[in-house]
Amino acid sequence: MGTPLFATKSLEALIHNYGVQAVFTQPDRPSGRGNKIKISPVKEVALKNNIPIWQPEKINKDKDAIEYLKNLRPDFIVVVAYGQILSKEILDIPKFGCINVHASLLPKFRGASPINFAILNGEKYSGITTILMNEGMDTGDIFLKKEINIEGLDYGKLYDKLMVLGAEVLIDTIFKIVNNNITPLNQNEEEASYCALITKDITKIDWNESGDNIINKIRAFSPTPGAFTTYRGKSIKIFEASFERGNYEIGKISEIDKEFIRVGCKDGSIKIFNIKMQDKKQMEVKEFLKGNKLELNEKLL
Repeated sequence: MGTPLFATKSLEALIHNYGVQAVFTQPDRPSGRGNKIKISPVKEVALKNNIPIWQPEKINKDKDAIEYLKNLRPDFIVVVAYGQILSKEILDIPKFGCINVHASLLPKFRGASPINFAILNGEKYSGITTILMNEGMDTGDIFLKKEINIEGLDYGKLYDKLMVLGAEVLIDTIFKIVNNNITPLNQNEEEASYCALITKDITKIDWNESGDNIINKIRAFSPTPGAFTTYRGKSIKIFEASFERGNYEIGKISEIDKEFIRVGCKDGSIKIFNIKMQDKKQMEVKEFLKGNKLELNEKLL
């Protein structure tokens, strides 16, 4: 059970190592400017491998889907970024239980956007945790946990690394369960934290913050949806930048170089290298400045 690209490596690993009886993914949705119907990356993998596909709108209320699952008598149900919470009735179906592959070091960053929030929070490490699912939000007992250093990585790069790591940890988890070589451990609720839904407000840059916090925000939302600021009423998304300590006026454009734009923040300046101005394409600053003009001493808001 999974939907986005992140889940495809785990599905492919299961196909290669064990065999998959069925795939459950979110219904096809209209996407993009043309509202063309788009299938999920997980569905694409299932189609290529001739695996039966189910796409219930609400799995917990779909009696046919639940009956189908019961008749399959699966050893495992594996859930990777599926996008729906499972009822106890479904959780109780598989012989060995439902395994969830979660992209954080649980109990930190439970919820739907753990990769973004690990970066946004300034964490040095993130990773993959596999859990025995219960009815809570990422609260099940932990099977395995594997961490990686995430310093300097943006969301896109970390996403790719954790996607691959998730598949590896999943296969290791199943192998240990089948061979009775693992005991799930309770999560420490005192260490638990939850991810908020990503809203436009969260992605807005506050130039009154420290340079480290601003860089973390840019990393956390690059390449999508993009941390943003505004210039003369138009939004500018920033995808690549660095921080230098010093004394600069907060929010003011203090330097426009051929390669970068420098903007003041609480404890120094942010050098911006890659941006997307509203209604324009994303590009490096050196390309942007060839056809667009920003004024020195103006403020970004």
